[in-house]
Amino acid sequence: MIRSQPDMKLARPATNMGGVQRRRWLLVFLSVALATLVASSCATDVEMPATAKGTAVPTAEGTAPPTTTVPVTTTSSVPPGGRQPTATDKLRVVMAGDSVMNGLAPAVATALNEGGESEVVFELAPSIVRDAGSRVLWQRRLDEFAPDLVVMLIGTWEKRDPNFNPGDPAWAANYQEQVLDPFAAMITDAGARLLWIGMPAVPTDSDTLQFVALNSQFEALADRDDAVDYVEGGEYLNGPDGGWTDVLARADGIPERVRRTDGLHLCPGGSERLATPVIQYAQEQWNVAVGGNWQNAPWRVPPTLDKPEECPPV
Repeated sequence: MIRSQPDMKLARPATNMGGVQRRRWLLVFLSVALATLVASSCATDVEMPATAKGTAVPTAEGTAPPTTTVPVTTTSSVPPGGRQPTATDKLRVVMAGDSVMNGLAPAVATALNEGGESEVVFELAPSIVRDAGSRVLWQRRLDEFAPDLVVMLIGTWEKRDPNFNPGDPAWAANYQEQVLDPFAAMITDAGARLLWIGMPAVPTDSDTLQFVALNSQFEALADRDDAVDYVEGGEYLNGPDGGWTDVLARADGIPERVRRTDGLHLCPGGSERLATPVIQYAQEQWNVAVGGNWQNAPWRVPPTLDKPEECPPV
């Protein structure tokens, strides 16, 4: 997210109006003296004109121009993420969330890990940190793994929190102050960027509206924190009308199932679609390599896919 810098205003120096008449004659005298000096310099230096560095000097016809050597400067480009991962110093990524993230993580891990410059792990975290015990576990993981990036996809368990009440005007501010901001600070203070994925729509309208309320807070977090970014999951998994769907057309026009029969979790087609912006984000921020043909790797088919009966052919 690019935020504009505040306008820079230059203060005008105060002007002293006293003694103007006395200085006028002095200025005239200095101007005449300077003009005389310039004229004298031009008369003596006409055959040796001053030139900018690296510019060819005019010479008489038939005379070879002098050779000017300009030092070659090299600059190293550092990716926006702050460093260039390598096979020996890999990009460390934590995929954290509930069972929906459990369906997404294998696709992302395959794509990035097989590129040879990343190490992706999955952390089951059904809800965001709210108590001292879970905070200790999270902090320990951050200290041990030292991730560059934490990717969050969570929703169902957040709705079960007793304090979840989007209809309460005070809910959003309390959620930000007591839950989201402290959690984000813990992640970013450990040196990691935080990428939050908003939950896509589900079959029940009331549940979808609750996810919309949560997503609005995740997106607002990204708006106020430069170390946090947001991906709207619905842009990749919702239907053409913006609502829930379990089938979408592939690029070749063939329909594929993207959501399981329970309406919530991901089928391989949905995992691939939602993994794409995460992989692109890692490439844009850290310029990491990605494994070839990761879309058709073993993560996509049984027995790696648990409960394959929930993703029947279209």
